[in-house]
Amino acid sequence: MKIWFAPATSKSFLLETSGELSELQKLVGGYIEMHSLGGGLMLVCDEEGYLKGKPFNQTVRLSYGSVDIVGDFFVTRVNLEGDFVDLRKSDIEKLKKLFPYS
Repeated sequence: MKIWFAPATSKSFLLETSGELSELQKLVGGYIEMHSLGGGLMLVCDEEGYLKGKPFNQTVRLSYGSVDIVGDFFVTRVNLEGDFVDLRKSDIEKLKKLFPYS
């Protein structure tokens, strides 16, 4: 599964992953918390990032306001059933503009 990975301490990039929950949790460093970016895109981060003292990553605008993201996060696409699926080419181009990349 293709995701857009945004580490807190470096630039974001396209990453291929198995999509297994345990692997996705390892990427963010804990239990996952999801925030809709709209248009089928979902931002996924560690729900306990603040409690763990993870470094600030960035402030992200959402439809209901802004949220400060700490620690590593990734963006993926969700289908109508709510499953994570590959990003589309158009998603990747959009994410390159939204988040710094290498």
